[in-house]
Amino acid sequence: MSDALTVAASLHEIRGELAALDAEAQRIAEAPQPVEDALAALDAWLDREAEAGLAATPVAALLDSRASAAGLARAPVFADGKRVLEPDLAALRGLVLALPPVRHALRELVKGQLQDLTRGVETMSPSTRAKKAARIAEQRLALELREESLIRAAERAGIAVTRRASADARGLLAADSALA
Repeated sequence: MSDALTVAASLHEIRGELAALDAEAQRIAEAPQPVEDALAALDAWLDREAEAGLAATPVAALLDSRASAAGLARAPVFADGKRVLEPDLAALRGLVLALPPVRHALRELVKGQLQDLTRGVETMSPSTRAKKAARIAEQRLALELREESLIRAAERAGIAVTRRASADARGLLAADSALA
């Protein structure tokens, strides 16, 4: 009976450590990226919006001597027999975001908000996140192997032990020599 209690206590401890590693892996996965990376994503979005706005603007019409008098006005578009309002708001948004003063002001506003949101919070770059996740995976596998070694030793001693449904197959299929 004492051996069974020792096995149960050891398994409980290992499984608690596995749960803690799972929680740490979740925290790593959910950690926000650094403000600089978030601003790079904002810059990329601003670039796409500006490009789309410029692409939707009929600049080539200025080269047509017959149409250039209309300036950059877009031809009306009809849907279900009704005129769609001009200007296209998405194109207008892109043109506004292409203006350096607007872009700078928006970027500074967002930067301040991001700094407020990340104050006191650990942020992680992709490389840091990958390193920490790899470290957790290594620790988790070592615990899984330790757990399987304990289970096999218990089974050899005639103690029945239930394996976790989520047990890593690498531990379950490992040779006894790999568990030592």
